[in-house]
Amino acid sequence: MTRLQELGIHRDKAVELLATHLYENIEKQVEWLPYRKNIQNPAGALVKAIEKNWTEPPRVAEKIRKKKAIQNTILRDAKEDLEKGAGEQRVVEWLEKLDPEYQEKLGEYVEELRK
Repeated sequence: MTRLQELGIHRDKAVELLATHLYENIEKQVEWLPYRKNIQNPAGALVKAIEKNWTEPPRVAEKIRKKKAIQNTILRDAKEDLEKGAGEQRVVEWLEKLDPEYQEKLGEYVEELRK
């Protein structure tokens, strides 16, 4: 819900989409949105993509795989840095380099270290 709203979809439409479409399909369309070409209205395109179940853009799987590999490397480096005692400012620097889902993973790791 939050992610759809962040992408510009009105709350009521986001609720409708979540009620009528599989979460996995919505998640895929959100992930593929940056790889779609010539999109003038990202929120509108995303709604159509979800409703019409648009196919994966060309070569997107490889691009996503590479992006995830980079994010995993950054996350690994951040965890190693934290294990060595990196301070709060360093954590902020790492967070700025990570996508939201990886920021969440790093946050969970920081909480584990505090225990």
